[in-house]
Amino acid sequence: MTDAGLVKQPVEGATTRRLPKRGRIRQTPLGVSIEVDAGSVSAGPADVRGKADKLRAGFRCRDVKVKDLGGGKHLWTLTYDDPFRRIIRVAELPAPSKRLNVVVGVDEDGVPIEKDLRLPNLIVGMQGAGKSSEVWATLHGLQESGIPHRVRVFDPKGGQEFGELEAAAYYYERNPTKWPQFLEHAIRGMEVRQAALRKAGLRKNPFTWENPLDLMVIDELLTVLAMSSGSAKVKVGGTAIKASDAFMVFLSTARAAGYGLLACSQLSQKSTIGDIRDLFGYVTCLRVNTDDIVNTILGPGAAKAYPAHELPKTEGTAGIGFFATETGIRKYRAGYLNDRERARVVRRMKADTERFRRRDMEEVPA
Repeated sequence: MTDAGLVKQPVEGATTRRLPKRGRIRQTPLGVSIEVDAGSVSAGPADVRGKADKLRAGFRCRDVKVKDLGGGKHLWTLTYDDPFRRIIRVAELPAPSKRLNVVVGVDEDGVPIEKDLRLPNLIVGMQGAGKSSEVWATLHGLQESGIPHRVRVFDPKGGQEFGELEAAAYYYERNPTKWPQFLEHAIRGMEVRQAALRKAGLRKNPFTWENPLDLMVIDELLTVLAMSSGSAKVKVGGTAIKASDAFMVFLSTARAAGYGLLACSQLSQKSTIGDIRDLFGYVTCLRVNTDDIVNTILGPGAAKAYPAHELPKTEGTAGIGFFATETGIRKYRAGYLNDRERARVVRRMKADTERFRRRDMEEVPA
C-alpha cells in the first residue's frame, strides 16, 4: 500500500508515516477480499481507484474493485482467476428485470448487464474486440422480449459485420455518403410518431405493432461524424439544418418517441466522439489501443482502474470490456451468438419487417 502512494506524512511529534489499516481478509471464488480502513490517510474510493494500476502490480492480481463501506472503510476485492475464461452464450443469459431492457452479458460476479434500449448506446473497441457481437446479442434479446420493433442499419463498412441484415432490416444503407438521407428518414419517422402520440393523448410510447420500438444500428460512428461535418443538410421540423446538429437533435429527443441507437466505433478521438459522448445513455469500452481512448470514453483517469487498453488481443477474449452505469463502471463480457443463431435472428427480423410492410406502416417513403 505504501508503493501505491496511499500514505500520509506523520503528524507532528510522530515518528512514522500514516498508512491504511488492513482488516479482515477473506477468500473469494476468484481471489481475496480485504477490509481496509483508509480514514487515516483520507483516501476515498476514487483515490484508491486512481492507484489501481499500482495496486494490481503490487498484489500481482488481475483486477481490483473498491466498495465504499462508509466511515472511511473500504472493501477491496482482488481478482486472480479469470471469470471470463470461457465464451458466454446468449442462451445462458437470464431474462431482463424490466420489459424494455435487454440482457447483453454478465459481470465478473455473474450479475446480468442490462441495457434500456430507449437510451442511445455507444460501444467502442478495436477490430475484433466484440462490438458486433454485442449488437447481435442485443438484437437476439430484443426478439426474445416480444416487444414489437423495427431495425435501421447504417453499415458504411460494406456489410462486413451486418451485411446479413440488408434484406431483413426496415431500412439498410451501406453507402457512407447517404448518411444525411438515412438520418432524415429516421427523424421524419420520429416526428410522425411524436405527432401521433400527442394526438392519441399518450405521454409514453406503448410499443405496439402500430408504434414499435425503432432501433438504429450504426456500424462505424466516425464515418457518420465525418459525413455530418460538411455542408450536408437534414430537415428537422421542416427546416434544413446541418447534419451534425440534426444528429444531436436525434440523440437528444429519440427516447421520447421510442427510438433507440446502437453506435459502434473502432476509434474515438476526443475531438470527435468527445463532443457527443455525454449524449449517450450508455458507454462501453472494449479492447482499445491506448489509455487515452479509455479516458475519453469512461472519463478522465479511468484507464488506471479500468485498463481496457491492456485486455488480451486474442479472438477468445472478444466481448470483454467496461460498462459505465449510474452506480459506477463494471467489467463484463457480452453474450455470443454462433452463425446458426445469427441466421435465426435474421429470419425473425425479416418476418417482422414484412409484417410492417403488409400493414403499410412505412412512415416515410425510402
